[in-house]
Amino acid sequence: MIGNKKIVQVILFSALLIIVPMLYFPSRFGMDLATGSFTYSMFEIVFYGFIFYFFRPGSSLLQLFAGAGLTFLYRIVLGTISGVLLAILYSMDFSVSLALGVSRYLPAIILHILAAPFIMRPFFLAIADQQAYQSRARARTPRRQSPPDREKETNTQPYLPRSDNRSAVRGAESMNETKGGASMFGEGDGFHRAVQYLGEHQAVLLATAVDFEGLTLAAFKREDYDPEQWAPYTLLFQETNRQLLRMNKDESDIERLDLTFGPRRLVIVNIENYSLMVLCRHEDDELLGIRITQAAEIIKKYTSERYGHLKPSVTEERYVSNT
Repeated sequence: MIGNKKIVQVILFSALLIIVPMLYFPSRFGMDLATGSFTYSMFEIVFYGFIFYFFRPGSSLLQLFAGAGLTFLYRIVLGTISGVLLAILYSMDFSVSLALGVSRYLPAIILHILAAPFIMRPFFLAIADQQAYQSRARARTPRRQSPPDREKETNTQPYLPRSDNRSAVRGAESMNETKGGASMFGEGDGFHRAVQYLGEHQAVLLATAVDFEGLTLAAFKREDYDPEQWAPYTLLFQETNRQLLRMNKDESDIERLDLTFGPRRLVIVNIENYSLMVLCRHEDDELLGIRITQAAEIIKKYTSERYGHLKPSVTEERYVSNT
């Protein structure tokens, strides 16, 4: 999904790419006219693929080819518009001006080729995220088709309180090393899928799912960020804000907190008896906000399907004294 702000930026930069070469036409700055053929189009597409791989390391060949092909079409559209303007401003033959704009006038073509992948970056990231999300959805579909007896056994399995023993949680978890010094632990459940999905975004430094006692259920981290150190802050931030609201006679619950400090950003999402914390680099990227929302939906759906029948007892344990 591309926001309106990104679309406006693409339009403005595209207008600059078209106008700037017009200011210097017909100066060629020592360069000859190109041959006018598309012989080098494949090299141009490969160049776009390399740039996009730099933007999102680990992208699949299909994602790179889709982004490069879209960028090549975008560059052709820029050249076509430039050719039309040449025909209007300089009273040139339309076919000649179109050939100049698309494949022969090197100052404009080189400028378009160099700038196109950077302008189309939001579209490539959107394509990559969408394809990755669809692949995960297809991969999860067979797991839902379990035999009735097995499904019943799974759904009625008691939910062990996380407060009994932190080592019991660790005993069912595994630490997985990923690329770029990142690591992740957690069972192969909805919590694990949610933090894994968030960890695919390069700006995410830490993503952790936390229960109502502040204990970590699944986590993803990069660099030296410790999930066990950050996880308790989810309840601390939420409770502090609840107290501030109560001081103003507002009993509303905290649904989401979004804090920015220095180069980092902290987002906490309350999902009934669970919380999702995301620590990331502060970037103007709407795709990360979409990922956080989708990760919260993964946890909400998973807990509703698996632990829905246990929610009243969990709530009672949380708020009612044993005395």
